[in-house]
Amino acid sequence: METASEAGMSNTVMCVLTDPEGTHLGSSMYIPQTAGPLQLTQLVNKFLNNQQQAVFRIRPVNRCSQTIAGHAEAVLCVSFSPDGKQLASVSGDTTVRLWDLNTETPLFTCKGHKNWVLSIAWSPDGKHLVSGSKSGELCCWNPKKGELDGNPLTGRKKWITGISWEPVHLSSPCRRFVTSSKDGDARIWDVTLKKSLICLSGHTLAVTCVKWGGDGIIYTGCQMHSFNAYYR
Repeated sequence: METASEAGMSNTVMCVLTDPEGTHLGSSMYIPQTAGPLQLTQLVNKFLNNQQQAVFRIRPVNRCSQTIAGHAEAVLCVSFSPDGKQLASVSGDTTVRLWDLNTETPLFTCKGHKNWVLSIAWSPDGKHLVSGSKSGELCCWNPKKGELDGNPLTGRKKWITGISWEPVHLSSPCRRFVTSSKDGDARIWDVTLKKSLICLSGHTLAVTCVKWGGDGIIYTGCQMHSFNAYYR
C-alpha cells in the first residue's frame, strides 16, 4: 500500500493499493492520520473485497486416477524423491522399484535384498536411497542407475521398521540417516562410510517408527505406547 499526503486535507492520508510491480489496484482512498491498526485492517479488506475475485474449482479426491502395477507381492512402503519426479516403492517380493511419475512407468527394478523390504527413504539431496528389510539389512542405492552402492549394511538382527535422513539444513552433503528396528533401538548410519555410528537405546520393546526432526532432535516411537527424544 502506498500513501501520499493530500494538499488541503492535512488530517488525512491518501492510500493506494499496488501490486509488486507498482500497478495501482482499485481507486484511492483517504483515511485519517490517526487511524489505528484495526481501521487500517478494515480498509485493506475493503480494498481487497472491491477487486475481482478468481474462482478455482477444487475437485474432491474420491476416486483412484491410476493404478501402477509391477510388484509381485504386497507394497509395504513408498517414498517420493525430493523433486517429486520419482517414486520409490518396496515390497514383499524383495525388490525396490523406481517409478517415473510423469509417465507412470517403471525406471528400475533394484535387487539386493533377501527378505521382505519394509521401509525406504530418499536423502534430502536426492543422491541416495536407503531401504531396510525384514532380516535387518540395509541397502544403499544409486537412484540414477538403479544399482547397489556398495555392500548391504548389517548389524541389525530384526526388522527395519523405519528410516529417516538428517535434514539437509543441518548437514550438507547428506550423509547420515537413522533407522528404527524391532530389536528395540535406533541407529545412526553414515552412507559414505557405510557403517553404524551411534546406537540409541532406551526402549524395551520394538521401535516402530523414527523421525529426524528439523531442530536436530531424533524421535522414536515404540510398542510401549511411548516415544523417546534424542538430542544430538
